[in-house]
Amino acid sequence: MFRTSLMFILTSLASIGGFLFFQWQDYVTALKHEDEEQVMVDQTIEVTYRDDKLYIKQTLYDLPEGTYTVTLPTGISEASCINSEGQACERWKEGEERTSFTSSGNVTITYHLRVQRNTEPLIKNWYAQFSNLKILHTIVQLSDESKQEGTWVVSGKRTSFIEKKYINFYRFETAGTPSSLYWHESPMVMNEWTSTITVYTPTEFTIKAEEWKKFLEQVEATIIMSDIQSSTDGKLYFFRNEQDFEQLQYELAFNYVNNRFDFLEEEKWLASVVSSLLADEKSNHSKANLIVQELKDQLTEKTYFALIDSIIAHDGELSAERLDNMIYELTGLKTNFFQENKQENVPFRHFLLFDGRKLQVNGRVLDKEEAVYFSGRRWYPFLSTMQALGYETRPIVERESYIVKQAGNVYRLYLDETFFIFNEESFGLTRNPLTELNEEIFIDEAWLEKIFRVYISHLDETILIEKNF
Repeated sequence: MFRTSLMFILTSLASIGGFLFFQWQDYVTALKHEDEEQVMVDQTIEVTYRDDKLYIKQTLYDLPEGTYTVTLPTGISEASCINSEGQACERWKEGEERTSFTSSGNVTITYHLRVQRNTEPLIKNWYAQFSNLKILHTIVQLSDESKQEGTWVVSGKRTSFIEKKYINFYRFETAGTPSSLYWHESPMVMNEWTSTITVYTPTEFTIKAEEWKKFLEQVEATIIMSDIQSSTDGKLYFFRNEQDFEQLQYELAFNYVNNRFDFLEEEKWLASVVSSLLADEKSNHSKANLIVQELKDQLTEKTYFALIDSIIAHDGELSAERLDNMIYELTGLKTNFFQENKQENVPFRHFLLFDGRKLQVNGRVLDKEEAVYFSGRRWYPFLSTMQALGYETRPIVERESYIVKQAGNVYRLYLDETFFIFNEESFGLTRNPLTELNEEIFIDEAWLEKIFRVYISHLDETILIEKNF
């Protein structure tokens, strides 16, 4: 019996061990494949333009030994691949766009591409792309032998421009892969808006420097003033006039936000809110615009811009809860503003900061009730506070007012009027005593004290409201 049990245990251990071994092998293989898919390299693309053709030589540096899948531009001719030793690693047939090659070290792919730059100035698909390589940095060196006035533009920083009698030479550097290639038939003025954003215009164009838009220092973009109608590829942007240019800042922010942050599925639309905050430009989303305007109205200028700084300094997932926590870290007061507004199609909710202290009225602690801050004033839950003070309260719906009674005295307070009635006599006020916030009625602290003659004490952990006899 013992021997049988021992054999069973040993057999089971062997099976489990084998299972774990194969799981580990699968894991290692998966990691290897993942690493293979994430081969990171730099590249240089040398371009010569003459006779309506782009002659392109694209060099990849320090490739590890492997097989690489390449997609060539549509309509190329005479494509070939040469390795560091000068040996051919692949030669493509005419019209063949997608293939693979096996090599290591430096690899250069050459091909010709016919273009019609005067009728189609934006050349979108002009260089080879690789499915299992990640390009970290690209240098584009372009020589124009056409003897025509005009300007070539591609994304990134233009580090050199040499104009000679028979040839113009350009050099650009960009992170990742380059944008579409653009030709403008007349000379353009280059303006460096920031260290990473270049603007090209046909004439001098004044760019307003707004230093607080700090996110722009982290955006690499090339912006061109042109009548061309084209969607951006995330690096090359077009505008026609100053109004377009201002709205373009929102587009820059939107791409920046979506590339930098991860959003929960139901909160993806908050990218519109964050983009509008960073760019100080309206989005096409009405609720996003309401949220941004509410933050401008309710936060101090210092806190508003500190919130923008906190967002820019953040990495990874950016959730509604995290945005609320940023405000808490800046003000010391909690809010549910973003969490209550995180669903795109739910009606807008106002921005409230919660005092956080217990609310004690006439010796009674009001459970789950707090004072809130709105428009720079402290407000108290009206109905529960009045009840705790011993008042009978009832609404007059058609007049948006409330009747408050106690010991033969009758008050009438209005939501949208700057007066109240006490025992049929009207008294003027400098501002409304009541307000409705997120479907709840609140009373202003100052008018609570003056109209109902209560005494309010602010302790470290409690707010005391007592009748002032």
